[in-house]
Amino acid sequence: MLRRSSWTVVVAKKRPINHRALRARTPSENRRKRRPLISRVATALAGLLLPMGLLSLPNTAEATLFSRAGGLAYYDDLLNITWLADPNYADTSGFTVGYDGAMKFSCGDEYGTQGTACGYLGWLNAQAHLGVTGWRLPQTPTVDPSCDLSGYNCTGGEMGSLYYITLGLAAGAPGAVGNSSPFATIVAGDHYYWTGTLLSAEPPEPISRFGWGNGGREDSFGGAHFGTAHAWAVVDGDVLLVPEPSTALLVGLGLLALATRKSLA
Repeated sequence: MLRRSSWTVVVAKKRPINHRALRARTPSENRRKRRPLISRVATALAGLLLPMGLLSLPNTAEATLFSRAGGLAYYDDLLNITWLADPNYADTSGFTVGYDGAMKFSCGDEYGTQGTACGYLGWLNAQAHLGVTGWRLPQTPTVDPSCDLSGYNCTGGEMGSLYYITLGLAAGAPGAVGNSSPFATIVAGDHYYWTGTLLSAEPPEPISRFGWGNGGREDSFGGAHFGTAHAWAVVDGDVLLVPEPSTALLVGLGLLALATRKSLA
């Protein structure tokens, strides 16, 4: 006996035609579709530049010193100034003779003469030391409310900020500077450094001196211009930063340009 085979017929349903998918995309739709490529390239480029220091993100950390000019200077990102790496360069360069580089302030008729703080600054700027001009002495407020009654812990001035905040040194800590900073030639002990803020213009007289041996500020009440101190040169801004193009940078920029060109095609 023959058995009738049972057949099941499956009828496929017709899928609706997506006329929108069939039509040609407009240039704006093509750009929207290709944007993820640019985004990926930009992300990769940032990954290359950030470790190289050629791209920076907002810095929420404490003050940092960045080496400049092959270690001959340091940029202070808190104060936005660049410190000469050799605080006693007036002595090590041969500009001053004797007294470990200590000199008079004398910014009047003796400006530009050897053995004075203002003469030292004029000498640096005349030769465009490290390729820049604008070298000056660190500034300090006329009245620094951050100081305690003994004249310590003064952070309102540039030298006080470097000493207490950036280097994290404690008041009355002689000898600590050379052991915890890149400024190995700081003359500590009982020696002071001139500030550039003037108490009076005639004769030019600095408002105070800063002691790197103990972090103390010594205010002037007349006659301090007859004494001696050291001169540490600084310049405003990060003027010695010279980014050098590298292979990774050039390749990254090329990829970004290529992706941008394709997206506009």
